[in-house]
Amino acid sequence: MLYIAVNRFSGNYSRKKIRELEKLVKVVFTEYDFIETVKPDLCATLGFDPAAVKENDIICAAGGDGTINACLQFIHDHSLQEKVMLGIIPLGTGNNMVGSLSLKKELGKAVNIIKSGRTEKISYGTVNGRKVFFNCSIGFSSHVLKNRKTNSLTGYYYDVLRLYPLYKGCKVSISGAEGPLDLFAGFFMNTKVYMSKFRFLTNNNREKELNFFYMNKGNVLSVPAKAALAFINPDSYKKMTGKTFTLTLPSGCDIETDGDIYSITGSDRTAVIGNHLTVNVITNNKI
Repeated sequence: MLYIAVNRFSGNYSRKKIRELEKLVKVVFTEYDFIETVKPDLCATLGFDPAAVKENDIICAAGGDGTINACLQFIHDHSLQEKVMLGIIPLGTGNNMVGSLSLKKELGKAVNIIKSGRTEKISYGTVNGRKVFFNCSIGFSSHVLKNRKTNSLTGYYYDVLRLYPLYKGCKVSISGAEGPLDLFAGFFMNTKVYMSKFRFLTNNNREKELNFFYMNKGNVLSVPAKAALAFINPDSYKKMTGKTFTLTLPSGCDIETDGDIYSITGSDRTAVIGNHLTVNVITNNKI
């Protein structure tokens, strides 16, 4: 059985695209169902009965990162990690999985990849219990996302240039460090998906512990130079490794999870970030 999750409230939602997708699915799959993601709180999930799910069923996200994460949330909450496969048909604005899993945006090809059923085990983690599939970052990247004025990739680079000169850094207390870190940016990574263009992260998904790559605040010229070098040189970042990290964040410093801001409110600004489990994701890579 193929369950296709669609978010009709997404800014990228197109009824025409979904009709086209259904025609293609009907040719390849005898059993399928379209379901909608629901959003009872900050975390979207899926609105159907988990008891209906059988061995080797496919739960497929037709959308972007948010829809994929809703599927992951459903799989995790109902302990379906070893029972089902997670498929992805890239339709959203954010698709971090496309490059790392060699997926196709053309619908016909995307459906055929789902039909192949070839999977990779991909790790995921948690931030205060919330599932994190692709990435979790603090510092400048979350500052840009929180204050950006556009949603396009070109606009993101514009916002980076606009916000960088006035950015003052982020002083964070983190378990495993001798004292507070005066950060420019920090990235928690436990999969190869996020920042997969960084060559030194090719095998990151096979590591059992969580990596925290970070860069201290520097002068206005030195930090961009180091960030550019990070694509080829892991020494541009400092690194900490552990199963779980506990952070205390200052006011105004938020966490980015999967392209969204995870705001910590109230006086207790503590976040617990750690590795969790793996899920079988349908891939177009040669395994």
